[in-house]
Amino acid sequence: MSVEPSEQNAAQFLVEILRCIGTHQGASAPVYQFFTANQTQLNDRLLQALPQTVSALLNQLPEAQKQPIAAALITFGRLIQDFSSAQSEVHLELAITAYQQAPQIQGDKLTRKLGL
Repeated sequence: MSVEPSEQNAAQFLVEILRCIGTHQGASAPVYQFFTANQTQLNDRLLQALPQTVSALLNQLPEAQKQPIAAALITFGRLIQDFSSAQSEVHLELAITAYQQAPQIQGDKLTRKLGL
């Protein structure tokens, strides 16, 4: 399956968001500045790319780096739901999707521990 350029851009943008959140340790002001500068990319393409991108990241990362991804996703959900712009519906959907991805990281870890 080939990745559409827009999907690939959305995936790369999600990684940038997670890096921004990590770099600024979840502080809202610099992350909101990042959101403001990149408003056009906070869209349906990002929403569609989010689950697949998280899954791909988790497959590439060692176990020790997965928990910070979960924390960054929760922070992203919290910040994007409160970010005001004309696309507030998309932002709410992004928040919900981010919140849904975070527990899956812990679920994968628990499943491996239980040998399931």
